[in-house]
Amino acid sequence: MPMVRRLYIDGGIEHITFSMFEDHHDKLSAEPLESVIIKNNDHLHKLLRKKQLTHLLQPANGIDPLIFITGKLAEAIRNVLENGEIILPAAALWSAAVLYLKSDFAGTASSLGIIDLSASGYMMICVDRKDRLYDDLLVVNPRCGAGTGINLNRILEKLDIGRNEVDQILYNFLGKDGYDKREQIPIRSDRCGVFSSSATISDKNQGIPLDYALAVTIKSEVYKTCDRMARNIDVVKLSGGVFRWQYARDCAIDILKSRSIKNVIHNEQDSVFIEGMRHINHNIAKNKIIIRSNKTLRKPEIINSIDSFGTLKTHYET
Repeated sequence: MPMVRRLYIDGGIEHITFSMFEDHHDKLSAEPLESVIIKNNDHLHKLLRKKQLTHLLQPANGIDPLIFITGKLAEAIRNVLENGEIILPAAALWSAAVLYLKSDFAGTASSLGIIDLSASGYMMICVDRKDRLYDDLLVVNPRCGAGTGINLNRILEKLDIGRNEVDQILYNFLGKDGYDKREQIPIRSDRCGVFSSSATISDKNQGIPLDYALAVTIKSEVYKTCDRMARNIDVVKLSGGVFRWQYARDCAIDILKSRSIKNVIHNEQDSVFIEGMRHINHNIAKNKIIIRSNKTLRKPEIINSIDSFGTLKTHYET
């Protein structure tokens, strides 16, 4: 059976992940040939021409890799590459949830949820054993320019705190020993991260201890997401850069346990959206679904347009 090279790209606001797999047409390989993560800190044209990406995008044995892209920057990345199939993040998340529920770590669980909390904001889903949404739960946050993780990064910059220092500063709030102190941390009523940013700086300037002000902000951001998860789910998986902080994970576990969810898991190495895209491809191959050609995605040469108000005014006045 011939092998197929597939390049999966997760175009996040803060990082872009590239994972190359060599699969059989109907069987997925266990490990990637190569994975590259680049920081999204420059123009996409420059980023996508980095040396460590060149060989991933070039043909092998005269055959171009099949490219699949998801994430907030998916369309922009495809425009630069002039190649690739876009998969909606919600579709990739749904596919990943179905895959995880059938994995060993889910055991006999009848329902599984995923909460992704990252630079661009948050997404969550919950599915049952029939691959259906549980309690119709699929939440995609509005496209706000102050995505959760980006906003937290700005707060850290203003406070002159490195990302690796967060758990050190919040040491007294971590784990079982810090549970009582976490419970005493209030949750801000404002729902927008922009306002929480100014509130955090204001708290510090008013003499409130830095660790307390930071604990309030992160707990509030985690709470407004996790509180939307359905109750009594068997397993919930935490995903995204925000959950790399133990304090954020501990807050999430506290909130989810209060919603009768006992099994909460996190694996920093997992790439939920890439695994979701791979699972979609597996189902496409298994069910012999034909992927539409990129030609069908091209914008029409003639676009129907509506006359401007100025043109209409002139027309009706004459």
